[in-house]
Amino acid sequence: MLNFDDLIEKDGLYYEINSDVPFTGAVTGSAVGNFKNGKPEGRGRYISSNGSKFEGEYRDGKRNGQGKYINYDGILWVGEFREDNLWNVTRYDKEGNIKWKIVNGVKQ
Repeated sequence: MLNFDDLIEKDGLYYEINSDVPFTGAVTGSAVGNFKNGKPEGRGRYISSNGSKFEGEYRDGKRNGQGKYINYDGILWVGEFREDNLWNVTRYDKEGNIKWKIVNGVKQ
């Protein structure tokens, strides 16, 4: 297993340092999960440098499937993501109150 911080990004794909082959394998660190051909794949978790977090499913490097995104300031989105977009998602404020929903990609 490789530490995510030991990968470098080039043109939207992740590589091991000093490699020209897109990385395939498991990572740990600020990202936990699997990569396939340089992109996140399957269930995983990512923590950005500003503290925002996503935990859920990836397909071909995009958030796709069930997941939970917590913004750096505590705002929470829970539900289904499609092709990196909010699809069937509920947004909560810091106190856990529902603020709005997105149904089939449309804000309600």
